[in-house]
Amino acid sequence: MVALNTYADLAGTGNVKADRVTLNSNFEAIMALHYSDDGTAPPVTKQGLLWADAQAGYLKQRNESDSAWYVIGKLFASGDPGHLGVLSTVVTKGTEAADVIRFTVQARDASGAVDQAGRRHVLIVVSASSFGAPGGTQTVTFNTGTILVTHTANQIYLVESDATGMIEVDVNVSGAGSRYVRASVGDSEPVELDGTWAA
Repeated sequence: MVALNTYADLAGTGNVKADRVTLNSNFEAIMALHYSDDGTAPPVTKQGLLWADAQAGYLKQRNESDSAWYVIGKLFASGDPGHLGVLSTVVTKGTEAADVIRFTVQARDASGAVDQAGRRHVLIVVSASSFGAPGGTQTVTFNTGTILVTHTANQIYLVESDATGMIEVDVNVSGAGSRYVRASVGDSEPVELDGTWAA
């Protein structure tokens, strides 16, 4: 990490070239202050300061009393666009068989392109209309994932994924109809997919 020059160093020497070198060095230090790959914290801290601690793999922020670092999120590895551990979900479905359609929810990185392994808490909502209120008459069964909270049976659940970040849910509807399965992880935007049942 590059050290900042002191105020006295910036007072100016009368030598424009030397002063420019000192200023450029300080700009470099300000930019580097946010990143270290050897686990060394910034030498000068202030409330709210962000620090990308590449050695630990986390983005950290200085607390309001400037006495400790809080972990904000996980840094992404080279080639992994999973920005700071921010997640999204993708929902896919199979075909109807014996009144059942299996929906698969997978945790993904923020771009939605890369599957994210790890047990994730996902809100699952089943509704009778697109992005509508929870509802409909159906039976919901989770094949992969663990129900943590049943808010409204067969409509709203908080579910923990398996270790691969996946949840499989079977939705059983008797007769013709449509249902929408909506999933979100953390503060991500909910993702929804519809299923249509034949008579």
